[in-house]
Amino acid sequence: MKQTDVIIVRYDELALKSKNVRTRFEQILVRNLKSMLKSEGCSFSNITREMGRIFIHSEDPKAIKSASRVFGVVSVSPAYTCEATLSSAAGSCAGIASDVLKEGQSFAIRARRAGNHDFTSRHIGIACGDAVFEKMNSNVTVDLENPDVEIFVELRQEKGYVFTGSVKGVGGLPLGTQGKMVAL
Repeated sequence: MKQTDVIIVRYDELALKSKNVRTRFEQILVRNLKSMLKSEGCSFSNITREMGRIFIHSEDPKAIKSASRVFGVVSVSPAYTCEATLSSAAGSCAGIASDVLKEGQSFAIRARRAGNHDFTSRHIGIACGDAVFEKMNSNVTVDLENPDVEIFVELRQEKGYVFTGSVKGVGGLPLGTQGKMVAL
């Protein structure tokens, strides 16, 4: 499987704010991410925002750790990009499974979708699970309660993302959103 090409950045407290405040806080978070990545010498081509997520377009493994250390970031996931179709997501899941799953292990597909699609999250899970099962020649089992490996699929309006885990961030609000304070 190829190198991951995007890092999904998640935040939590920002999502509770009004639209105008959330937009401003997201812009500050993106600025802080760019600043951190540049100061750490990480290469990236672009940072985009879409429906409650921030996407760092980078193949640099150092960018994952750097992004997770920015205040306001709850978690980051290195991901593979695919088309927002069932067949493309299933193919990506099968490719990842051949790298991370060993014979006799159990797995689970955790699917989410955002935007308008002709299928549900359950359909994504079934299609991807079938593809993994077929790729591994039925030498693996499905265990939704306690799997050895979890494969996450997020299909958005334009693109899909497939990943196997996340790195915890520091959380909180982005640096520079709380104004100034005087202590006496």
